Amino acid sequence: MLNLQTQNEALLLNNLHKFLNRHDIPWVHLIWESHYSNGSFWWTDNLKLLNSFKDLAMANVFDGASCLFLDDLWLNKVPKLHYPKLFSFAKFIEISIKTARSVEGL
Repeated sequence: MLNLQTQNEALLLNNLHKFLNRHDIPWVHLIWESHYSNGSFWWTDNLKLLNSFKDLAMANVFDGASCLFLDDLWLNKVPKLHYPKLFSFAKFIEISIKTARSVEGL
């Protein structure tokens, strides 16, 4: 017997994978350019599964735009969990790797 909710979640997780890894697909470009910053319904529905997705995936940094510096799994570590004392000093918790690298004085 098919579990439609599980199937639907798997399809949404697949969409999240394509979106967060910025696959070279027209709909991914369209969403990034027009809906990502506006908080569309599509994005809100997919974000409900973000924690499930993060439990399954490790980030490929590429340009760092879609990978959170402290909260995502990259280089086999989630920095906020691996370095809790350092995390306690964080001023901006949801900063991307790209933004962190662009800060002057580092």
